[in-house]
Amino acid sequence: MRLWLTHPHLAVRDCTHCLAFVYDERTGRPVEYPAGSGQWMPRPAGTASLCQTPGLGCPKGTPTSPRSLTAANQQAYQFDCECRAVGHYPDDPLVRRHALLIRTAESTP
Repeated sequence: MRLWLTHPHLAVRDCTHCLAFVYDERTGRPVEYPAGSGQWMPRPAGTASLCQTPGLGCPKGTPTSPRSLTAANQQAYQFDCECRAVGHYPDDPLVRRHALLIRTAESTP
């Protein structure tokens, strides 16, 4: 949850794609080369990605040891966002539990 709240551009980034292509960390998007071509710049051999940079690292972790939501948790979070947007939650114990867990994660520094 914390990753989605603090680094949403990393939460949705595919680690395999990040290892293969250069990303602009200011925008969170792959770098286009040549600029405006719509083609992504391959990561030059020997160039470290964010997760491989000593002393820096990636908030998402590494491809072998990720700190990100599972697909099921992503769906639960998306559902919670939709319910919150329209102001209506189904009267269901599992929905209430997930909402509580999400609010707790959002309010924890």
